[in-house]
Amino acid sequence: MYFDKHLSLMLRHPEQAIRQQAVELLRALQPEDVWLWLPGADLAYMDLRDACLFGADLRNANLQGADLRGADLRYADLRGAHLLCTDLDGARVELAAAEGACLIGARCPVPLPGAKMQADILPTVCIAWGDAPRQPQAPMRVLNESRFTVGRGHHATLSINRDSYLSREHFQLEHRGEEGVWVNDNASCSGTFVNQDGAMSRHRCLHSWTRVSPEGSIVAGRTVFWLVSL
Repeated sequence: MYFDKHLSLMLRHPEQAIRQQAVELLRALQPEDVWLWLPGADLAYMDLRDACLFGADLRNANLQGADLRGADLRYADLRGAHLLCTDLDGARVELAAAEGACLIGARCPVPLPGAKMQADILPTVCIAWGDAPRQPQAPMRVLNESRFTVGRGHHATLSINRDSYLSREHFQLEHRGEEGVWVNDNASCSGTFVNQDGAMSRHRCLHSWTRVSPEGSIVAGRTVFWLVSL
């Protein structure tokens, strides 16, 4: 087994097409062929079916929503990795290190010692968005961080660059467990509005945290956001 720097760099590439080329190469590998170093890599929502990730270093990697059906993850280091809503059906995960990994909403063939499973915490909450309420235009994102930022800039947890009316880090969300989800405007140019009951009246939140009801929505820029509980 050898360390493949080229494949590791391809999987970290910002262009989806190049990352997917690397996945096709992984499908042709054998467990003894290569070792991948990918701590902190962003592989969210990628099609990684049947990929050879044997012994891969995936510490703190973002594998949220990835399709890992049939993948070989034996001896992989998954400590601290985000595998929310990931499909691991048929994957080989024997002897994988998973302390601190988050598998909330994931399909996993066997329990992984030390990982956070669905039964360990409160129900999962996702955020969806689009030009109109309840008409999503992209895959939902799980609120998997205590402080979740939304904006146009690439440093935001959820970056939406198609809306030029959004500030770089427009607003913040907090999942406070039994207290629900709270939103706060992040000194944006156009403000953040909370619609609690589906009516047209909106409350502007500025420098103060406001709870978002399950039926409510958030309007920022020209985009509407709403919450979905799994």
